[in-house]
Amino acid sequence: MNDHVNDAKVTQTTPEYQSYTNLTIDVTLPDNYSSDANYKTPPVIMVGINAANATDKVLNLTIKIHNMNTATTSVQAGDSSYDSYTYAPYIFINWDNVTTTSPFSNWQGSFKMQAYNGTDPDESPVNSSNGTEQSQLFSSHVLNNFPNATTSGTDTLEFGNTNEDSQLCGAMLLPNASVSLGSGSRTLYGSILSGKNITIAHDMPASRLIAGTFDINDISGNVFNNLHSVGPYIKDLNLVTTNQLDDSSISPGSTGGTANEKTIHVTDPTKSVGLQGTIVTRNKNYQLFYKLSNSKTSTDWQRLNASGVNTNDNSTFKVNNLTSLSGYQQNLTTDSMQSKAAGDMPSLSTVGGNLQRKNQIELVVAPKTDDDGNAITANSDLSTYQHTTINLTETGKLTANIPNIFNLTADATDPDIYSSPSDSQNITIVNDWRVPYTLNVQYNNDLAAKLPENGDTLFDQPKLLSYTANGTAFDISQPLLQQSGDNSLIATSSSDFQIKLNMKQLLASGIVQTGKKYEFPLYWTLNYKLTS
Repeated sequence: MNDHVNDAKVTQTTPEYQSYTNLTIDVTLPDNYSSDANYKTPPVIMVGINAANATDKVLNLTIKIHNMNTATTSVQAGDSSYDSYTYAPYIFINWDNVTTTSPFSNWQGSFKMQAYNGTDPDESPVNSSNGTEQSQLFSSHVLNNFPNATTSGTDTLEFGNTNEDSQLCGAMLLPNASVSLGSGSRTLYGSILSGKNITIAHDMPASRLIAGTFDINDISGNVFNNLHSVGPYIKDLNLVTTNQLDDSSISPGSTGGTANEKTIHVTDPTKSVGLQGTIVTRNKNYQLFYKLSNSKTSTDWQRLNASGVNTNDNSTFKVNNLTSLSGYQQNLTTDSMQSKAAGDMPSLSTVGGNLQRKNQIELVVAPKTDDDGNAITANSDLSTYQHTTINLTETGKLTANIPNIFNLTADATDPDIYSSPSDSQNITIVNDWRVPYTLNVQYNNDLAAKLPENGDTLFDQPKLLSYTANGTAFDISQPLLQQSGDNSLIATSSSDFQIKLNMKQLLASGIVQTGKKYEFPLYWTLNYKLTS
């Protein structure tokens, strides 16, 4: 295509257990391409059909022109007229795969041209108000070249016998083959140019011959300047992980303001995050490049080493673990960690929050060589190839559920001792990332100076308090819960925490009185070490 085409996308599918190939080419034209100034250099699309795409008789080729000005021109020829699109792009099709003498005499495939006024993917194609076939309307701007079709003697290459809306249209150029158009053939919208013999046993109205001839009036040599081929592209792309991910699909070609935003909720950091995609190669040896950006670094383009790459057949590639990419941020940072001032601590039931890492991954698929045969490397200009951006966030919890109310009741075995029920004072730590941590609890004198609050009474005799953890006496100068990097880190840890008081002694001394609420300041600290 030339620079007067915004985009061209080729989609090729061969349905399972079927013997035909569907080849669809979506061409998008620029806005205002049909203005008098712009159409002096009209859009040009060049299509190559080779044996790797299709065999002679089983190709369904559909060319869709989007954002097209569908105004028509009526060409008079005697008493009849022939309508054609005024501002159609020029389409050159090279049928390299056609080598036999009669590929279209009983063609099981189809050839369709479709025009669309806009770019909405759900838009229906334009239909002529007077029922004119699209093949007719496009025919003066389509040239079909058959460079490998060769005949000898009385052999001919015959066109015809396809559905009215499914046969070739435009000029047929056959430099080395004789051509016949039998009486049973469908109407040919276009013209035939042969280097050998042409046999026509069919009614060819003069208006079709005149108006269907390839239009050279609006095309000049400069339309072929800056021609460039359409590169391979990623058709499907997905993140692969067993951690929690609501939607694994990535939209290929989305970048900038439409970049893919993906968040993985980590529950097991030993499980990898991979990337898997399907490449439509357009029969080119392809390669993938990537670059990474995060809070620590921004890399240059690098070659992506992934399984399945470097073949000219449509294929699936896979990166098993994104952390293997050079520059991938593996260190964790804090996000929304809950930390309160001492005066707010009595109302806090959870400490900790989320730990995360963020990476922006840019991916480009490109052929191995450019149109001039020069090698494409990570240092080449990759801006013309399909780009996909993934903003990936991996997040997980490090939280401790902390009791903030202790209801003391008489112990069943010793009525002089009041204690909090162990089953309601469970402390649980969720450690999704398996980072080393310690959870400590201490009586806090600074907080005691700010109490009491809410009309309660301060209990300021910390030495009279005793504690248990999982039913065993506990010294609060030691960590209540901890995991070190030397041990096997686990996702969840818990401990039953109790407070005990000798109420007989306290009541006798008048330190506490029945019927009152007391506040005592415990200070909880969750310390952690951020590791990769």
